Amino acid sequence: LEVEGVNVVTGKEVDAAFAHEEKPDVVIVSTGSKRPGLAASGSSATPVIGVTDSLSAEIGNNVVAVLGFNAQTVDTAHYLTAQGKKVTIVSDEPEEAFGTGQSMMLDKFVEPVFLAAGGSVRSESKLKSVGDGEVVLTTSFGVDITVPCYCVVDASNMVAGTSVGSLIGACYALGYKSDEVLEY
Repeated sequence: LEVEGVNVVTGKEVDAAFAHEEKPDVVIVSTGSKRPGLAASGSSATPVIGVTDSLSAEIGNNVVAVLGFNAQTVDTAHYLTAQGKKVTIVSDEPEEAFGTGQSMMLDKFVEPVFLAAGGSVRSESKLKSVGDGEVVLTTSFGVDITVPCYCVVDASNMVAGTSVGSLIGACYALGYKSDEVLEY
């Protein structure tokens, strides 16, 4: 960028005062993303844990639900399947969104292996409630389905960090789909 005459500033804490002082044409701030809070509260027999905790958590019983449809969801589901767990992936997104961000091998290898190992996918379904040893899912048709479950791993999509952008004006965040740009 500097070759083209763009002034690149790194290692500087960006706040509204800095942006107003410099008066740049454009400010690009890498704010990363964050996980929203857990999708639900667990019960004594069915805890709800975050995806980062799933690697070290003691997940006793073999029946687990993983929330989300992204690459971390798929990787977590495979990891738990390799641990001998029976895994159901749950997402309110359509089936075509399964494995968003995953490699092109998803359709040819990853998903068939997961399904062959006894995994299941519940697309267009939402977690309604968590009970002792079960979860209730609501399908896109409004039908509630009770599924055995002794642990819920929340690997839901992360949300763009926009706090700095809101201080300096318009903020644009690239979404997880290549054609998606969100304005805040």
